[in-house]
Amino acid sequence: MSKALEFLKGLPLSDLRRLVAFKENEEEILSLQEDRNHHLAEAEKIQKQIDELITEGTGIVQRKRHGPTVRAMCAEALRGKRNGLTAAQIKDAILDRHPHRQSKTLYNQVFIALTRNREFKRGKEGTFYLRK
Repeated sequence: MSKALEFLKGLPLSDLRRLVAFKENEEEILSLQEDRNHHLAEAEKIQKQIDELITEGTGIVQRKRHGPTVRAMCAEALRGKRNGLTAAQIKDAILDRHPHRQSKTLYNQVFIALTRNREFKRGKEGTFYLRK
C-alpha cells in the first residue's frame, strides 16, 4: 500500500479531484459507456444497410446491343457511293433499312460516328466517303 500512497502523493490535486469524481459516478459512467457502445454498433449496422442499398442502386447493368452499331450502319450506307453522302442523307439511308432506329439523336449519333472514326473521310460541302 505504500507504493499506492506514494503514487497518490505524486499526483496533482486536479487529477485527484477527477479520480474522486470518477469513483463517485462510476456506475453511471459505465452505464453511459455501454449505451454509447450499443448506439455505435447500431449506427454501424445502419451505415452498412445504407451502403448496400446504394451499391444495389448503382449497379451497372450491361445491355446487349441488338443489331449493328451506328458506325457499321454508316459504312453500309456509304458502300458503293462514289460521290459520298451528307450526314443527313446517311441518316435517311439508315432509316430506310432500319426504321426501328428512329430517335431524336440519330443524326447526332451518325455525325459523331462519321467524324470520330478513321474509316470515314470528310470531303467538300459536308460529304463523307469510305476510306479505301
